[in-house]
Amino acid sequence: MTRVTPEKLHRRHMLVASATSVALAACGQAGSSGSAGGSATKSEYVVAPLLGTTAQLATMISRSEPMAGFLKTQTGLGVKAFAPSDYTGTIIGLRDGTIDFAFLPAILFLRAQDEAGARALYRTVRPGPGKAPVPAFSGIIAARADSGINGVTDLRGKKIGAGDPSDAAAWVLPGGHLKKAGVDPNKDATVQFRNSGADALVQVLGKRLDAAFAARHDLEHADVLKADADAAKTLKILATIENAPLEVVTVRGGVDAKVVDKFRAAFKNLGDAQTATFTRGGKTSSILGQWDVAGLVEAKDADFAALREAGKSIGFKLK
Repeated sequence: MTRVTPEKLHRRHMLVASATSVALAACGQAGSSGSAGGSATKSEYVVAPLLGTTAQLATMISRSEPMAGFLKTQTGLGVKAFAPSDYTGTIIGLRDGTIDFAFLPAILFLRAQDEAGARALYRTVRPGPGKAPVPAFSGIIAARADSGINGVTDLRGKKIGAGDPSDAAAWVLPGGHLKKAGVDPNKDATVQFRNSGADALVQVLGKRLDAAFAARHDLEHADVLKADADAAKTLKILATIENAPLEVVTVRGGVDAKVVDKFRAAFKNLGDAQTATFTRGGKTSSILGQWDVAGLVEAKDADFAALREAGKSIGFKLK
């Protein structure tokens, strides 16, 4: 079997840590009046946005500018947006103090929590089933109804498609569910990471893979329906795993408590699509809507307990 470990996160666009550190330094991160990781007041606070691929760097920078301007106005403090090449760079920045606040996929937030003392402020809300905004997705494990696969234990020795390695709904929680059922996805099956959970479902519909990990609403994705208009009937749901948290707005350890309070209030307002807007080319849009984020909700440690357990079970280095 092909062993695919979660420690190879985002290998499609990861850089080695040293190269990322050089990139961070080259972008002129603002220093503090004390040490980089200390609690001294800084002249400029750095916020890292949600990321795409390296090829989308210019787009990420463009999207980040309105966010930085809004947070600067809301806090009355110096704010700069910086988009690392990948989430490894974000975690390094949170650890060494060159990034103060960041958006991270939930499983990578747990990594930053363990490695950098990061704390969760908010969770993102995204359009879910029927486009209604939700703060968590439901993950599914699906196979073709005519495949002869009747349960998750039948996936031993099978080819499984999954979403991005940091996707809670389309990899971490389904993978943990499979492991709990006695089938280790890293050892007992061949896992192929796709562009998304929807892409994994398309591969199953085309009989190129045996099963898929995806978000439940991926069944309604345009690509899935294009592959099979009756996809919901063609596929069989072997398991549903609820409450897969999305992304997290996090703050590094050591930021002054009064500063954190100011940013907490500012991020709350950033989550209001009617308040946090920008105008470009004569069109007014939601700032977070650029990332298809509909809002923010307060985050609690309990929100990530099941994700941490599932991540550890399939090989993520978490405490």
